Amino acid sequence: MNEQAGSTSTANTLLVLITFVLCLILAEVAIRFLFSKPEYSNRFLFWSSPHLVLDERGAVRYLPDETVRKISVFGNEIEYDQTYRTNNMGLLDTVDYEVIRDPAVTGYRIALVGDSITAGSGAPVWVPVLREQIQSEFSDVGLYNLGVSGAGIEHFYSLLESVSSDIHFTHILIIAISNDFQRPMWRPLTTATEARFCPFDENDEVCRKRLPVARVVDFDISRAQVTALADELIRQRAAEDAAEKDSDNFTLTGLMRHSRLFDLGYTLYH
Repeated sequence: MNEQAGSTSTANTLLVLITFVLCLILAEVAIRFLFSKPEYSNRFLFWSSPHLVLDERGAVRYLPDETVRKISVFGNEIEYDQTYRTNNMGLLDTVDYEVIRDPAVTGYRIALVGDSITAGSGAPVWVPVLREQIQSEFSDVGLYNLGVSGAGIEHFYSLLESVSSDIHFTHILIIAISNDFQRPMWRPLTTATEARFCPFDENDEVCRKRLPVARVVDFDISRAQVTALADELIRQRAAEDAAEKDSDNFTLTGLMRHSRLFDLGYTLYH
């Protein structure tokens, strides 16, 4: 009787394991069929300055008083080639911001808080244009660009709290997209040639193993030189991916790395 019960238990356990594995395989096939894989390897950012920094209050800003060129390349084509200025407070604007801490000072001071859309990435910075239009009729209204590329909701709060120490805002406008709610809090790790976004609980040594968010190039680099550099990076990454795939094809780590199901689950978890 005990032998029969033990045999049944073993068979049930084996059946559960086989069913679980089959479900994982079917889920992997379904995800690969329904969702195309993003072509991350073919998109590159180039900056003329590694200009993201943590300020003294722990918020991410830009280096102040810089003129920066930003180039986005997808495949072998330039998506945009933009030049913008950072002001005295390390924010993207054509004017410097006056320190106004006294709440009794008259006028409206409106903080526009957001990510690259607010900052004006990939297009002319739009906050100065809107401010000029508004001030042509209402001279006591001031707009402040608190947009930072790659920022998420936690960054919004951190930067707003930091800048509010110097400027007493009367109104706050949050400009958010769905991705902003998923982005973890990160800090910039930059060198003279590269920039990375690092989780706050990750040390520099581990973060340096991540792919750079942007490469730093000369301000006067030609568009032909940029596309040639992007082509070289694509070839280099393809060679590294091929070598990595050959080395871990039959290991658990390798299978997990190439699994779309695991990748999706890992992303959703974080």
